[in-house]
Amino acid sequence: MVEQSPYKRPNLVQFQIPQPSCNIRGEKLVKALAEKHIHKFKRIKYKSGNMIFFCALPDCNHKMNTALALGKRSLCWRCGEPFIMNEYSIRLAKPHCENCHKPKNSITREEVTENSSISLADRLKQTIKQAQKNEEEEI
Repeated sequence: MVEQSPYKRPNLVQFQIPQPSCNIRGEKLVKALAEKHIHKFKRIKYKSGNMIFFCALPDCNHKMNTALALGKRSLCWRCGEPFIMNEYSIRLAKPHCENCHKPKNSITREEVTENSSISLADRLKQTIKQAQKNEEEEI
């Protein structure tokens, strides 16, 4: 005879939670679009100084820190085409692609691409060195 422990676990019955049925075709379409799409980011700044990007498309509540947005795909606010976020576009409240960018000064695209081969930190160091040289020459 086998003694039964008073602490024997009862048999648990597994219940299946019924999923809501979406018989309406439009609801299925909205769910499918909300699940997988390219986000259209917009940057906001809180009073605390924190900045985030959030998706401005309806039925999407995606939020992301601005530092993590570098290299992510987004929709352009000007032309609507997808593009990869770069150092310039993450500083914009409504990011746009390089094709829609209209610089104020007459820097050519070749000059920009020559400087973009080096990292941002190296470019900042070069700018600081040039500024220090200019100050020494003025003195």
